[in-house]
Amino acid sequence: MDRQREFLQETLEVLTTRKCGREVHRRWPDEVKAQIASQSLRPGAMVIEVAERYGLKPNHLSTWRTMARQG
Repeated sequence: MDRQREFLQETLEVLTTRKCGREVHRRWPDEVKAQIASQSLRPGAMVIEVAERYGLKPNHLSTWRTMARQG
């Protein structure tokens, strides 16, 4: 799992805009969104755990899950 996580983090394209010294926008490639969403759709997976693993908010990941189900 660590190897897959490293791959996803290396693949991640980050577009950062600073506002009050913090990151406010990241752009995730569609392939990475799909891989993260598929991890959260596995039996026994919890959205909150997968989201935390990648530094996402759970509701953001839930949107990606919906998109993945719709194709």
